[in-house]
Parts: sequence; C-alpha cells; structure tokens
Amino acid sequence: MLRKRSRSAEGDSLLPRRGSGKKTIGEAAAGAQLRVAVAARPALFREILTRQLDNEPSLKVVGQARDEDQITRLLSKENPQVLLFDYEGLGPNGESMIPRLRRMAPATRILVLA
Repeated sequence: MLRKRSRSAEGDSLLPRRGSGKKTIGEAAAGAQLRVAVAARPALFREILTRQLDNEPSLKVVGQARDEDQITRLLSKENPQVLLFDYEGLGPNGESMIPRLRRMAPATRILVLA
C-alpha cells in the first residue's frame, strides 16, 4: 500500500509509522464498519444516498431521519459514528439544529451536506 507522508518543519512524519501501534483509517476500516445515519427531508434523496452508502462494504447505514424529532430518536437509539446531515434539505432551522444535536450526541460526528 502506498502512503503519502507529510513532514513538519522539523522533518518528523505526521502519519504513524507501521508498527507504531496506531491504525491508519484504512486499517481501522478493514476490521469494522463505520456506523452512519442519514438525515435529509427529501425522501428520494435520502433513499438514493442510503442505497449508495449500503454498497460500500466499510459503511453500515443504521438509520434514516427526515426531521429533528426523528434525528434525535435515531441518534439516541443507534448511536452512529457519523451523521450525514442535509443542511439545505432540512429547511430553515437546519443551522440551529446542529448545536443541539452536537450536545445530545457528542461522540457522533456530523458531516453537513450542502
């Protein structure tokens, strides 16, 4: 596997070396699936995105939501690692939802689609 190495001003590698005990993203994904939830109001977009993600072996879609109440239930029940959040599709209060969701599920990373 080829790996691009980044160097700091001192010349030290910023990426872990093989055998350092730290896993790269690819190595971590090889052993487990990343748990993903999809939040979008348009049902067709939500369904297409979910189907595409389901085709990726390193990802597992644990649920879908169309509004803040469903997102809240999904986050508390499934505890996904990542929430794909359709910023524009969730309407004018999409921006104000993000801080509330972050407080409710601090371990879940929110990836905003805009």
